[in-house]
This record gives sequence, structure tokens and C-alpha cells, in this order.
Amino acid sequence: MLRRRPGNELTRNRNFTIFWAGQTLSFIGDAFSIVAMPLLILQVTGSLTQMGVVTALYGVGSLFAGIAAGPIVDRFDRRKLMIRCDLGRAILYALVPVGWWLLGPQLWLVYAVALLGSALAMLFGVAYITAVANLVDRDQIVDANGRLQSSYALAFILGPFLAGVISARFGAPLAIGLDGFTFLASAISLSFVRLRRAS
Repeated sequence: MLRRRPGNELTRNRNFTIFWAGQTLSFIGDAFSIVAMPLLILQVTGSLTQMGVVTALYGVGSLFAGIAAGPIVDRFDRRKLMIRCDLGRAILYALVPVGWWLLGPQLWLVYAVALLGSALAMLFGVAYITAVANLVDRDQIVDANGRLQSSYALAFILGPFLAGVISARFGAPLAIGLDGFTFLASAISLSFVRLRRAS
């Protein structure tokens, strides 16, 4: 009797397929924002120093969120936590073009979005890593993580390219606002996913 290959069964895993598609969009959003936010600062100020500051704020947000992420992820429902992180990022990134439109260039807003957005991204990332084990069988975890990491690598090729093209054509504020839609799409996809209970 032929044994099924884990990869074939993984393809038929509806929850993982939806999760994978949503995370691919989320990865693109992460890669997009890492380029679009500093580019916006550079366009407004012409200062490489200010561009470095907004990039550093990504690291600061990730660092502090990373310290607290483990206990938070253990305490709360992972799927709901990821959805909230995605919705939070969608709202944050939408604030940039709205703020630009209503108030004009607001550098403090970009800095706040960079800091809070990166913190939510880190919290999301820890929850997402632990959620994979609740989506697939134990013998499929390596294959599942391989597919997710491939999407991650692809996103960090496409994301910066798209950020540059859209920023050049429509302006960096609108590009950052459009980035929010990737996180909204990810949140919607997660609402259709059901995680198994941890064994």
C-alpha cells in the first residue's frame, strides 16, 4: 500500500491553504512598509538621518514587542490575536494618507506608525509561528514552514519593488495606505481559518 506524501495532504488542507495565502499578503505588506515608510520620510525631508530614524524605530518596536510577545501569545487565542494585529496594522497604515490629506505632512505620525506597526508585526510573527503546529499534522510542519518561508522570501522581492513603483507613481503616503489593505486581506483570510486545539 502506497503511503501518501505529507505535501500532497498539505495541499488538501483547506485551513493551511487559506492561512498560507493570507500570510503571503501579510509578508508583502511587511516588506512593502519597510521601504515605503523611510522613502516617505526621505521625500518629505530630504534627510538621510531622518530616514535612518524611522528605520531604527522599526527595530525598537520589534525589540520591545519581542520581549513581551511570548507571554502574550501564550495567554490569548492565537487566531484572534493575529486578526487583531492585522486590523491594527491596517488602521495604522491607513492613518498616514488620511493624516497627509487632512493635516499635511506629519512626521510624528510616520514615526508613531513605524514604531507601533513594527511592534504589532513582531507580535503577529510570534503568534503565526506557533499557529502552524495547530494547522497541520506533525509530519507536515517542515513542509508547511518551507512553503511559508518561500512566500516570505518572494514577498521581500516583490514588496520593495512594488513600494518603489507605487510611491513613484502615486506618492508614498498613498502607497502606505494601500499597504494597509494587505493586512486587512490577511485578517479576512484568518477569519476563515480554524486552528486545532494544542495537544
